[in-house]
Formats: sequence, C-alpha cells, structure tokens
Amino acid sequence: MSGKFWKGHSKYRSSKNPDGKVEIPISDVDFQKGIKEGTFVKPRHKAFAVLLFYSAIRNGEALRVTRENFSTSPEGDIIFDVGERFKKTRYRKTCPKCLDPWNSPKASFCKCCGTDISAVEAIKVKTKTTRTAPLTLPISAAHMDILQDAIRSTGKGEKVFPYHPNTAYNIIHRVWNYPHLFRLSRITWFLSHKQTPIQIKNWTGLSLAAIDYYTGLVDTVEMGKSMGNLR
Repeated sequence: MSGKFWKGHSKYRSSKNPDGKVEIPISDVDFQKGIKEGTFVKPRHKAFAVLLFYSAIRNGEALRVTRENFSTSPEGDIIFDVGERFKKTRYRKTCPKCLDPWNSPKASFCKCCGTDISAVEAIKVKTKTTRTAPLTLPISAAHMDILQDAIRSTGKGEKVFPYHPNTAYNIIHRVWNYPHLFRLSRITWFLSHKQTPIQIKNWTGLSLAAIDYYTGLVDTVEMGKSMGNLR
C-alpha cells in the first residue's frame, strides 16, 4: 500500500494520508532531510524532486520538459521556461436560455439570468491555457546542483525526466507525500515571505481566486503564532 494505487486512492488521498488532502507544508528542513536520507531508486529521481520543490510546477508539467526548457543566467542560475501551463478541467453547467457556460455544477439557478438549471447536466470544460515568464532557480539553493547535473546529462531534444506519471508520483510519495504538496509548500512559502498574490500568479499561472485559498492557510498559521506572545 506504499505506491500510488490502492483502493480509495485519489490525487490527495494515499496510504500516507488516508483522510485526504494535506494542508501542512513541507519545510525546507524536511525536504533536505528527505533528499539526504530518503529512498530513491535512481539518482536522477532526486533531481525530479528538486525541480518540483523549488519551481512549484505540476507533476505533469515537469514530465514534459526537455533540456531546451533550461538555460543559464550570467550569474549561473538556472532559467526554467515551463512553457504553457496545463489547462484546468472543471465541471460547469451551461444555461439553456442565455447560454452562460460557467455556472457551478451544483447551481440550481443560472447566475446570469436566473433560469432554473437544476436539471441541467454538468459537463467537463477546460479553461484557457496560460504561459508564465521563465522562472529563475538560484544555483545557491540547497541541492540545486543535483538538478543542474541532470539537465547537463540530458541529450538535446530529450526529456529530462522521461517517466510514467505513476513513477513520478511514487518518486515523491516514497519519501514525502503526494507531489502536489510541493506546490502548496512553495506557494505558502512565498506568501509567508511577503510575496504578493500577483507575483505568485506570475510564477505559478494560478488565478488570484485560487491563491486566496493558500493565503488563508498562511493567515491561519500566522494568527496562531501571534498568540505565542500572550502571557
């Protein structure tokens, strides 16, 4: 039950967190401990973890990158062009009267014209793709040299991480938890270090509405810590 597939598994629910989504970020200390002491079947698997942890990209976005997605700045930092971000799939109801296609799948009435849409079936729709500016990954960050070595040892036009999605999931799950937790960890780290929602949007491609969720997590932690000074 240590791998990806077991009864009741989902994107967030696994043998390590059977109750579902985890909202406690992975700290820098926990990440470095995992890199040093965790079980990795191949050395390059560590580089995959480094890329996810620092860049906050999605698992699937990391699997498609080639050597050409990376370059080096004059200062020696890694410049990472993620490319088009994955489309987000959502369920929505289309109003038969005004044809508004963006009603919630649980909506009883159209938010545009008020028509009863309780009997309308929700369908999958994909939002517009986005493209972010290249990300700067500082070579001075812990274990960034592992990623640099993996990029340099990849042939022209080849994928840096030519893994099946199941393998990619298990690389992270074997040592920490599910891959998407790295994304949460980096975004909350940005917020706790006073990066603005607009800056995080430009880094991740997330909408401002989605970033509000992560802001709430950080605010809750900071509110709790603020009581430490009470006597």
